[in-house]
Amino acid sequence: MFLLNLLKGGRLSAGEICEHFSVTGASISRHLAILKDADLISSTSIRLCHMLIRLV
Repeated sequence: MFLLNLLKGGRLSAGEICEHFSVTGASISRHLAILKDADLISSTSIRLCHMLIRLV
């Protein structure tokens, strides 16, 4: 639930989200994919390796 609370403040990049957790980027990515599949978050790619994530 903490991840969703982070996104209440606005859009964050995946890297910014990772800074708040002591797990790998791959683990965060997996959690983000689950939340996206559940239509709880959405993402927007702005560069090849950069995306912004927000609550839906």
